[in-house]
Amino acid sequence: METNTITFDIPDNTVPLTRRLVSRMIGGLIWISALLGLALAFLMGFLILRLALSHLLSSTIVLMISTGLPAFIVGLAFQPLKHAIFKIIENHLVFQQKIESCPDDTNLFPIPDNLSGRQIGAYELQDVIGRGGMAEVYQAVGNDSIVAIKVMHSHYLYDEENLKRFQREGEFGLGMIHDHIVAVYEVGEIEKVPYLVMEFVDGEDLRSIIRRTNKYTINDVTLWMRDICNALDMAHEQGYIHRDIKPSNIMVRPSGDAVLMDFGIAKFKYATTHITGASVGTIDYMAPEQIQNSKHIDHRADIYSLGIVVYELLTGLLPFEGSIPQVMYAHMNYPPPDPRDFNALVPEKIALAVMKALAKNPNDRFQSAGEFALALCR
Repeated sequence: METNTITFDIPDNTVPLTRRLVSRMIGGLIWISALLGLALAFLMGFLILRLALSHLLSSTIVLMISTGLPAFIVGLAFQPLKHAIFKIIENHLVFQQKIESCPDDTNLFPIPDNLSGRQIGAYELQDVIGRGGMAEVYQAVGNDSIVAIKVMHSHYLYDEENLKRFQREGEFGLGMIHDHIVAVYEVGEIEKVPYLVMEFVDGEDLRSIIRRTNKYTINDVTLWMRDICNALDMAHEQGYIHRDIKPSNIMVRPSGDAVLMDFGIAKFKYATTHITGASVGTIDYMAPEQIQNSKHIDHRADIYSLGIVVYELLTGLLPFEGSIPQVMYAHMNYPPPDPRDFNALVPEKIALAVMKALAKNPNDRFQSAGEFALALCR
């Protein structure tokens, strides 16, 4: 087993965004149409003004007015019209297919109501230990134990889709008992606000570990992935597909064990009803087929996402970076760079295993998480 320390410079997560590719193409077509329209308006203005003034002024003045005034109007409208067209395209046309991402940076969200000190059942809520777009997580004490209680933001109570997701996370959690999956002990409501009582994991998520340090070893990575693959195999055998495997959803206990959490957008393979929305997940970690339609995927999409996580752990980089359309297009069309291009200490067998996990065609990937773990650890 390799014990080489992984060293790399943590990259700046702020990637300069270029104009979205898809909107550029659509906007360009509409912009050409707008220019043709302006040209037609210019010609009509020229003819109308010339006709109206031909009997009143000299031909030289008529020519100056009839050409200068429409040109002045076109000049004033040029830049505002251009920006308006691209704004409409980017905001309304390109993203009609809803990409529901789960950002890792919780500072993007407003601070919700602070429930510290409140009582939920037998538990007293203490400090906020996690916060996301849909809920916040409190450390709580009661029944001689420490737990984590996830409380949905009250402003989502009338959002049927997010309410279903929160409830489904509780249902999935109650049905999955595994050493490497965060346990859900109880599902309930307080003042019509749903909550989950969960296992308290005293540890750090992989996102924080990647950002904080680069001193973990390749052996650490393989052991963490062995735990997560073990958890995924059990979830997949029961028909669950996580759909949001990423570093912030994997915790590492002080003992070194890794734990998978947050089944909020998980899919049950045999479900007859579906949450609406064409694509759900976090775009940097989504498999090509999941980007196209996350309702019609199988467990191998999770293996692709986990391959991205391993890639990032080994190199400190994502295989594809850029704007949302650029990353989407790359996932579906470009092969990832070999991780050894960024970290020469990565063993060949591990690099090959990661590249196989990131195959575009699900049939070319490992067919189970367990197979991926064996390739990483052998």
